[in-house]
Amino acid sequence: MQPNESMSKVIGGKRYTVRTATLIASDCYWDGHNFERSGRNTFLFRTKGGAFFSHHVTQWQGEFDTIRPLSRAEAMDLYEHLEPEMEYEEAFEVEVEEAAAPGRPPMYDEPMRQTAVWLPEEMIDWLKSQDGSMSDAIRGLIESKMAE
Repeated sequence: MQPNESMSKVIGGKRYTVRTATLIASDCYWDGHNFERSGRNTFLFRTKGGAFFSHHVTQWQGEFDTIRPLSRAEAMDLYEHLEPEMEYEEAFEVEVEEAAAPGRPPMYDEPMRQTAVWLPEEMIDWLKSQDGSMSDAIRGLIESKMAE
């Protein structure tokens, strides 16, 4: 299915028109049999004024094609569930940073390995009394010894 080009609706005093809006994404893709998703398709648009709306098209009797205004956040969320017609950065006029590995950023420009250090209680108490974390204190002691 294709968007209903003649669809236009005034909602909240603003006009949303399929014909003049830019298609950002849709769930309309060839699955090996057809383009329709169970007789319904969703299209995400951006108006010339920068507003976002979804356009739902149906082939089912008793259902109607609809337009629904979306907030920017709703449009960004919907985009992630559809097939893009344009890049995310272009669609939302934002810069996207590359995803980093989960967890804390590495120190010393390389990942660190977790190790177990078994210490008597009084050494643990002393480490806890130092500024920063216990790991920071141990690294500081090792670094100072390595620099000798």
